[in-house]
Amino acid sequence: MKKINLLALMMIVANMAIAQFQIDLGATIAISNSKQLNFMVQTTNQGIPQTSFQSYKISAAGEGIFSYPKFHLSEFMGHSISVGLPISLGVTSNSQTGESAFLYDMNMAADINGGRLNKKSDDNMDKLIGYYAGLGFGITNTDVGYESTNDASVTANTKNIIKVNGTNGENVYDFMTGKSVGLLIHGGVTVPYRFDRDNSSNMGLRLFVKPAFGKNQVTYFGGSVFISFGKYTETRHKKKTTTTKKKH
Repeated sequence: MKKINLLALMMIVANMAIAQFQIDLGATIAISNSKQLNFMVQTTNQGIPQTSFQSYKISAAGEGIFSYPKFHLSEFMGHSISVGLPISLGVTSNSQTGESAFLYDMNMAADINGGRLNKKSDDNMDKLIGYYAGLGFGITNTDVGYESTNDASVTANTKNIIKVNGTNGENVYDFMTGKSVGLLIHGGVTVPYRFDRDNSSNMGLRLFVKPAFGKNQVTYFGGSVFISFGKYTETRHKKKTTTTKKKH
């Protein structure tokens, strides 16, 4: 088993060594859907247990710098297969408290790249449009806003109700978080930087969605504008060399 794992690691390292590196740099913004959270708060008053019900509508938003380093590992049917780390970092002010909050969106992703974004052949530099689509997994945390809804229909039997043990110091705000862990679905399109097809860099737009999986999580939607840097595999040079050898 150890030999198999070592062999797999060596193959991954070998692929990375011959892979074409690309990095996208820019800015990103993320917003979420609004979601109602229902709470059953259990406290004591002079030793007597008490239960109250509260409901809040939460939503989240944030913006920051965007970085997406990735490696084009192989080519399949005119498209390259790549793996990378799309990351966004930023700082914002909490809409209720005014305190600064650290924002992050950190993911691992695998993409299919076509057109100008297939870096496995410099023939693709002649194309006007580049595109990619992929899946990943990661964690997002942004500023969260909340609003009391005073929903009188909330009871102990309400679906997905969140129990808050006030006697242990918990409060409803502990459960109002912009943190979301789960699937990433994203894609993007690019054109040559400054519309110069001889330039290996590109400028583009990326869109993404991160569906909510937890009962107190929100679904994120967002976009990034970026400039993409990275060289192409020099297939034209190889073709010229092969042609010259055949003439001799």
